[in-house]
Amino acid sequence: QGGGVLAPLFQSAEVTHERDLLDDGRDDAVVPPQLPVRSLAGLPVRRRDRRLVAILLVGARRKDAFDDDSLRVIRAFGHLLGIALDNARLAASQQRERRMVARSAVTLGSVLESVGSGVCVAELDGTVRVVNKAFVELFGLSGATEGLPPGEVFAAASAGPREPRLFLA
Repeated sequence: QGGGVLAPLFQSAEVTHERDLLDDGRDDAVVPPQLPVRSLAGLPVRRRDRRLVAILLVGARRKDAFDDDSLRVIRAFGHLLGIALDNARLAASQQRERRMVARSAVTLGSVLESVGSGVCVAELDGTVRVVNKAFVELFGLSGATEGLPPGEVFAAASAGPREPRLFLA
């Protein structure tokens, strides 16, 4: 367990506020180049589920730079930053899902068109989702089939199934 002014922030995700990192009463004290700030405010940035995703550090070259109002603004900014990071994560997840759906649709289309038999894929409610070319040719279909109930699809067919109850159940 290390020490230092940032230890509570990094070890316990607690808000840190240091009024004067130099502990020097003089206003004209020179700040070191490795950490060129004199006053520091740090806070954890959390997602909506309270999980830590980042640390926000705000520094100033003068001592006592952050009053209560400044700290409230920094906390609000940290909160908004957490929401923005969470939204970005959710958007990236949705984009990945959309890419997977698109790849699956392409794969399904390739598989359906490579099969010599007629294939009709229906949704759980029974409406037709997709048919392959062999299905269209087998039943002499013309026009759109997607989203239609099987009865409407076969009503426009030039040839019907041998056992309609299997298709229309």
